[in-house]
Amino acid sequence: PAGFVLSAGDIINSSMSSELNNVFLKLSPPLIVRSSATIEDAIITSFAGQFESFYPISSHQELLNAIHKVQASRGAEKIINYLNHYNISSDEFKVAAIIQEYKVPVWSGVAFIDDVAEIKRLIIEMSPKAEGVVSGKVSPFRFVIDYSTKQVIEKTNNADNLEKLLNELIELSIAI
Repeated sequence: PAGFVLSAGDIINSSMSSELNNVFLKLSPPLIVRSSATIEDAIITSFAGQFESFYPISSHQELLNAIHKVQASRGAEKIINYLNHYNISSDEFKVAAIIQEYKVPVWSGVAFIDDVAEIKRLIIEMSPKAEGVVSGKVSPFRFVIDYSTKQVIEKTNNADNLEKLLNELIELSIAI
């Protein structure tokens, strides 16, 4: 979807607020504001489900409020606890805001590589709920794929009717 990134170092002052209003007018609301932390999806940490997205955003003021919430989220208790768990200083990361046109999701999910096991595996977990997988609120469909053969080697019992979608996700995940 159309959108833009507000860098982690950007400060929302009157000039920036005016620029954001111009961009807001060029996009088609509703919008969504997501976080993007500099240490997300690292080798040891993922931060999956730690940061919040704010939607639907329908006004310039809602956009400014959501950006402030994203920027302030680096100091949230659950983020500090996560950082402490992995012995990471809060000075080591910054949070940017991703502003996009909001599209109602059909599926949400995560895909990651596990190359610690004997065979390199692609693991895909997905849910028909918008925030389902990363929030931990639902039990996702789970597929474990042999990375080299692209064959499913493990799946949840209720995932048989998702083969076509899964094949598309495998190709996309490997391409990324």
